[in-house]
Amino acid sequence: MNEQVYELVRRDIDNPRFAQLVFDSNEPTDSAVPSNMTGPQWLMPYALTSVDAAGDLHIAASGFVIAFDDPRYQRFPPSWRGTHYCHLVAPEYLAAVLRGEARADAIVGQAIPRELIVPVDE
Repeated sequence: MNEQVYELVRRDIDNPRFAQLVFDSNEPTDSAVPSNMTGPQWLMPYALTSVDAAGDLHIAASGFVIAFDDPRYQRFPPSWRGTHYCHLVAPEYLAAVLRGEARADAIVGQAIPRELIVPVDE
């Protein structure tokens, strides 16, 4: 998806700040959920964009699928099951980075304070 966003955005950028973009072909956007994954862990900060020593822009994605019939999650509310979660770059942000109008070191997500975490009833 990030590569498709880039293909759409680059058409409108005359002199992009970055000549090379790097997309990880092994991004875990369709991975099974690790057995210990929780909402707060999913929301933890990670680097969405970064620039390497060669000056290439890296765009990262993350994601996972919770199959509705996965027995590990049968106790979760139905609205939480059968979902595909993804963190992807926003077209507006990527365009701003390519134009040099936004920083290329975006960290997304947030740590959820322990006192705000509501346990799911078993």
